[in-house]
Amino acid sequence: MENLNIQVERFGGFKIASIRVKGPYTRISEAFKILVAWLIQRQATVEGPPFGIFYNSPEDTEPENLDWEIGFPISGEVEGNETVSVRQMPEKLSITALHRGSYEKINETYQKIYQYASSNNYTPEGPIIEMYLSDPAKTPPDKLLTKIVVPVR
Repeated sequence: MENLNIQVERFGGFKIASIRVKGPYTRISEAFKILVAWLIQRQATVEGPPFGIFYNSPEDTEPENLDWEIGFPISGEVEGNETVSVRQMPEKLSITALHRGSYEKINETYQKIYQYASSNNYTPEGPIIEMYLSDPAKTPPDKLLTKIVVPVR
């Protein structure tokens, strides 16, 4: 595995538009399509890569009970509705790392982040975030880039 570039930094403090879903990850593509259509309709300005926020883990949660959110950093004066939430992502101290490769192998990077946290007296706190820096429709799985953000205290 290549250098993960593990860092401790403040992450967040920007406006987001997102959709929160309870159910299997197989619905992520559908949720992104709905969100992108909503953003286009409202002429919102996307200010960064798409992200996912994960409130629980498939390791200990049945697919129908997974709680997750997808979104984009945005700017402009847009209001949410019953489907799309518009709000500030709270700024939090976080451990971040760059995962290079397929989503199937992302747990290896998470393990290294949690090892780093434990070795450096940080305690994970709150949902984890994945920033998708490359498009899986256009990028080979072994070349995908994902920034992982683990809020800590």
